[in-house]
Amino acid sequence: MLLFLALLFRLSLSQLPGETIEEAPASIARFSANIVRDFEAQSRFSLVENEFENLKANIKSQKEDAASKLREASENLDNLVSKRVNALKKLAASAEASAAIFDEYDDQAYAIPQVDTRCEAYMKKMNESDVHFVSNNVEQNSRSGVHINVESYQCDPRVMRDFDWTGTKFIEKTMTENKEKIPEIGQQYIGTYSGLTRMYPRRHWKVEPAPITIDLFDPRFRPWFVNAESVPKDIVFLIDYSGSVKGPTMHLIKITMMYILSTLNPNDYFFGVYFNNKFNPIISCDNRTFMPATTSNKKVFFEELGLLKEIDQAHFSTPLKFSLDVLRGNLDSNQSLFSDYRSEGHKLLIIFTDGVDEWPHQILDEEFQTRNSELIRIFGYSMGYGTSLLPLQRYMACKSHGGYSEIDSIMDVKPQSRMMQNVLSQVRGEELKSTKAENREPSWTQLYMEAQGVGPTVTLSLPVVASDQRIWNNQSLAGVAAIDISIKEMTQFLPTSSEQMYAYIVDNNGMLIYHPQLQIPKTEVHCVRRSACYDAQQVKQKAGSGLRVHYGFSDERVYRLVGLIDSIPTLDMYDLEGDSTAIRDLRRRITTKTCYEEAIKDDSHTKEFHCAHIKNSPFTLVIVNNVQSKTVYYDENVPDLGLSKNKLVTFFYPRRDVCHWKLDDYSIHDRFNVWADISDKEECQKDDMRLSRAFTKAIGTWSRSWPSSDVDIPCIHVQYPENASVSHYVNSFVHTRSKLTAFYPTCSSHDMKEVNKKFDEEIKITDNNCFVQFSMRAGSLLIYRTIADHENNRLAVVGTQWKENYFDQYFDNFTKRNSDWKVCKKQECSIITRNGHVIASSASRSPAHLALFDPQLFESLVKSNLVSVTGHKECDNWFLDDNFLES
Repeated sequence: MLLFLALLFRLSLSQLPGETIEEAPASIARFSANIVRDFEAQSRFSLVENEFENLKANIKSQKEDAASKLREASENLDNLVSKRVNALKKLAASAEASAAIFDEYDDQAYAIPQVDTRCEAYMKKMNESDVHFVSNNVEQNSRSGVHINVESYQCDPRVMRDFDWTGTKFIEKTMTENKEKIPEIGQQYIGTYSGLTRMYPRRHWKVEPAPITIDLFDPRFRPWFVNAESVPKDIVFLIDYSGSVKGPTMHLIKITMMYILSTLNPNDYFFGVYFNNKFNPIISCDNRTFMPATTSNKKVFFEELGLLKEIDQAHFSTPLKFSLDVLRGNLDSNQSLFSDYRSEGHKLLIIFTDGVDEWPHQILDEEFQTRNSELIRIFGYSMGYGTSLLPLQRYMACKSHGGYSEIDSIMDVKPQSRMMQNVLSQVRGEELKSTKAENREPSWTQLYMEAQGVGPTVTLSLPVVASDQRIWNNQSLAGVAAIDISIKEMTQFLPTSSEQMYAYIVDNNGMLIYHPQLQIPKTEVHCVRRSACYDAQQVKQKAGSGLRVHYGFSDERVYRLVGLIDSIPTLDMYDLEGDSTAIRDLRRRITTKTCYEEAIKDDSHTKEFHCAHIKNSPFTLVIVNNVQSKTVYYDENVPDLGLSKNKLVTFFYPRRDVCHWKLDDYSIHDRFNVWADISDKEECQKDDMRLSRAFTKAIGTWSRSWPSSDVDIPCIHVQYPENASVSHYVNSFVHTRSKLTAFYPTCSSHDMKEVNKKFDEEIKITDNNCFVQFSMRAGSLLIYRTIADHENNRLAVVGTQWKENYFDQYFDNFTKRNSDWKVCKKQECSIITRNGHVIASSASRSPAHLALFDPQLFESLVKSNLVSVTGHKECDNWFLDDNFLES
């Protein structure tokens, strides 16, 4: 028979639930007292509790009106967006007028100039305005600058042409007027097809450290350029997986695929088919339909490519017919996971092969003769060294108004991967010739990282139509005009300091533009590649010890910096908001543009969802109001934080979206010091930092109680608290309601990730009491107590972190020294937290959740209704956490 002990420790004595106890040893009170004593010595809870008691008189809470917050924020966002749209249309009209009158090189449009003096003169002019060579000062910031892609030749007539027409006084005047009228306006761009970009204001282009860093910025691959030059599209990739493409040819196919996928956004939909002697969809789902080109869908698709084997011969006819049927919509769409599973734009078939032995006459004749007005454009790629011209690919491309290209080396991949966009941009330009720039609707990007480290950005853009002058040859678009809006401009109007509510922004597809829980990668310079060959001393001087120099296979961070995967992942609102009746109703209102004043209530009536569409944009603002919550605030100013310079105690402040995103320029470990300096300044007033500053000052006594040092000390030399087991003690910490954390010692910073995650999620929990509580997290055992205000709002958590086997060994030693625990020699004794984790046991098994530690006991307790189980199922795996079991 098993002895089941569920122990909850109070400060003075143990409270044992009688119905679960068969025998209670007399020394159990002393056992409890010892634990509480060690907890107090190691956590120094009393110091924090006394300081927080002094704060409670000025800690108050208030109810906020979500509807008024929505109206205020949406009006401000409407104003912001309308100003940017008007500025963009003005810039696009000016650019189009300049391009229309330009005919400088009409006689030698695409011949390399033979006069060296002319080339040298242009190179000098370009260098004078090249953003790589100018310093970042006020005078030069008042003018535009140019960036020329590393693969472009300065004396190429197309580059010279684009340098001249984008640099006219009309465009310069328009950019200057936009800046004067809207001082906070973001970067203004005109990107061109030669690889030249004109931008205003001129700024120094960061490519550091220069000896090992290649600048890969190319306007033709930026999201704002690609979005504007074509409409959304449905794409089927038909990929040859026969034995002949094995090796270098398949490598070329995959890299080309990666470049093409990088130009797709969630407005585009794609599907993949591979073929050899048989064919199948690349992603084997029952629905067999198109997927929106989100970050996760593109990643899954590319990973599936890597799992396929190149075998047998290529049989082309049947997969070709199947692919055309998919694009025609002849397959059953009722099984689609996605309600709007098509873009309703271009229909494209992209074929990768090194050659096929059959000519599918009947299929092609049927396609070209019966397509009517529904055109499927076929793009053929002849892949592999020595493959050369494939007549079938070229014929299909010609008959379908598509494109054909040969890729036989890695150098061909990047320029040839734009073949599809070059054709679609030609179509786009012809469609827009009769529409004035002022009457066109801008394209909007998803949230992405601006190339020069400005941070998360949304860009709106418009195509610039070329004239009929001979100089433009086959170009129908001269380029793309664009204006950045940084995320800090949009979030400044949102209720980011409210605890009662939060706000997020989504586009018309339900894709998140901003959400407080959206995991945004570190802000850094993008569109760069760093070489593994370098002078170590020079790199250290330039970049310090923090620079990562990559070897071997590229990881995801490298792909992000290069631009081959999305710099910020695209997420559907379902991913963070969940799938409920209320969220479905909200999403329907967003995608159909039918938001109105009446709020949506969830099934439990604890949440209200308010939404408003942002004018002149595809975006919608959503405010989620927690009806039962209030916003806790501090009613007094805190002029001095009283911080001490002790390198053994670390203060941690993770938020980057406060103080107008001023903290985003700093690493997560450096933000607290910056925050401490500016949190009482004007840039932080909107976020009301008084409560956070009060908490910081209150923790001061606790932080000064620890040993002090002016230098960093490794953990093996740190002085441990009284009664702490050196082999088990990890750290002591204080986590506050404002997500500000302090811990000792500093060397244990990597062990704080799970601690912060747990208590960040539990900030609004009102389950506060005088118990010492336990929690198992990622190989650690947390023992902690909470501090609450007079309304039972949690203010702080004070605790100690041990290795997960600490309590198990402590229990083992205690029971051996006390004779009244002899029962545990005959029976299995366990100490189980109220969340179901076995933290100590007389058994030889390691601590774990009861469902894993003793499944039979767990099942019997569930059947006896002694415990209840909550959880969720995903991909056929059960996830156990601290809320899994409630006793």
